[in-house]
Amino acid sequence: MNWGKPGLGASIIATVAGQPEKVAIFGYEKGATMDYESLAPARRVMFFLDNETFDNLTPEGLHLFDAAIDWAMAR
Repeated sequence: MNWGKPGLGASIIATVAGQPEKVAIFGYEKGATMDYESLAPARRVMFFLDNETFDNLTPEGLHLFDAAIDWAMAR
């Protein structure tokens, strides 16, 4: 799975197993600091998948994906 480095205002949801510095899912609330002085204009979620890795998600992974979309859309 791919990963990213969240900004200061991120909420960390999941990391790569055994590698807490590699963040696989994180989000920002509206107004949170993303990179340097950039502020999130609305909720943002980073879920590091691509066309090839999405098909490999487990049922739990699909649940996390759905929950991330719901959260970003504030449902």
